[in-house]
Amino acid sequence: MTPTRRAYLALIALLIFASLYLVFYQRVQLDQPQDKPADVKIEETFNWFADNAIRANRPPSPSVTTVEERLRVAEEIIRSILSDSQDFITRDCTDNVSDEYKQSVALRYANLSYAPFPTKKPRRYFFALNLYDNEAVLPDLALQLVRLIAHLGPSNVFVSVFENGSTDRTPQLLQTTFARALKHLGADHSIKTSTAPKPSKVHRIEYLAHARNRALEPLHILAAPPYDLRYDHVLFINDIFVCHNDLLELLYQQRLQRSHITCGLDYDLQWGDVPIFYDTWVARDVKGLPFFKDPGRPLHSAPSMARYQSNLPFQAYCCWNGVAVLDPTPLYDEDVRFRAATPHPHKPPEELSNTDATGGECGASECSLLCKDYWASGHGRVLVVSRVKVAYEAHVYKALHERPGKFGLPADGQFWPRDRKFEEEEGRMIEWDKGPDAQFCIGYHEKTVLAPWEQVMWEDVPVSLEDPLRPAD
Repeated sequence: MTPTRRAYLALIALLIFASLYLVFYQRVQLDQPQDKPADVKIEETFNWFADNAIRANRPPSPSVTTVEERLRVAEEIIRSILSDSQDFITRDCTDNVSDEYKQSVALRYANLSYAPFPTKKPRRYFFALNLYDNEAVLPDLALQLVRLIAHLGPSNVFVSVFENGSTDRTPQLLQTTFARALKHLGADHSIKTSTAPKPSKVHRIEYLAHARNRALEPLHILAAPPYDLRYDHVLFINDIFVCHNDLLELLYQQRLQRSHITCGLDYDLQWGDVPIFYDTWVARDVKGLPFFKDPGRPLHSAPSMARYQSNLPFQAYCCWNGVAVLDPTPLYDEDVRFRAATPHPHKPPEELSNTDATGGECGASECSLLCKDYWASGHGRVLVVSRVKVAYEAHVYKALHERPGKFGLPADGQFWPRDRKFEEEEGRMIEWDKGPDAQFCIGYHEKTVLAPWEQVMWEDVPVSLEDPLRPAD
């Protein structure tokens, strides 16, 4: 290239830069008061340029500092529920844990954290909760949820709560304290409360299915025009004591294993302080058999037991166990809903007829039927994460997490300190089994309802036209 040509190109580049500078400078002159010093205006010009150049490629989200500040305020709002003599039951989630554990948690869940400058579309999370007379658990549950939301990014989360018929302060705490904390954090939410009593002639499962579907209503509203917004994960949470890191582990394992339903384990106590598995009505192992109460040997499947005893995630046919992360694809594309064993699953309770024949379907839990419908739609990868242990009452939670390894039982190896290190095997893919041909069902019976609910039977697992073990999209 000749010197004359180089000089010509340099002159053109200089003119272009000068033109851009004048455009940006004039914009600042129009947007800002005219009494600012020149150096301030120049600094704001380049701040404006950097901001707008990046904003086109990222969703609007607060900076890390802003999220941390908002979280601190949200936590103080929730703390106002407690009296001066009270403290959070789940304080051990972050207190008295080792620095090594904190570092490993930060590294393990880094990919679940929102980024100020994401390189790809952020994942979206829909939280669904049904609450009833939960004043005792609500402070801890709200605290852990706002911490989880802050980690995932408030702009990436929608929280939907449906409360029905509480006799304590649950509705007031939801509508004031929790809603205020979510608003301050910057998370979109819908909190609905209902004072309508349960209809006397409606079956319990029909009523619970209706309540759960009410919590999912915003999911479907937001998926339709004009919003056209679909979420990547649905986190359905019962009234449990749980740590936000445990919820992160469920999300982490669902993404790693490409599972369609992902749960932890829930517990009750017997003989004072000995943990026993709780949700044996819904939980089924990969053979289709109910879990045992015994935490030392809760499973029939030998391969699943080996993984359980090694504190590793294992495959199941169905689970709920207090909290479940759902792949929402069947909810969006297959019209899967919570339902009872009835030909009319989508009617509100007051319109349901209790004399309708069930067609021979076992009258299982609405959560069991959700698993059945997931399998039928080709979404049969169900995962139980044994690291995640939750409870419905404070004294059970304390027994699980404050006295690890002190029960004098073969199952002691299942109960460990909160900051137990992550094993390498916990980050590896499992080998999926095709699942059972049938599952053992225990139907629910109410004497006041004229329907064939009292059943104990083997029920065929529905066969999907699609392979449930097909590669994930």
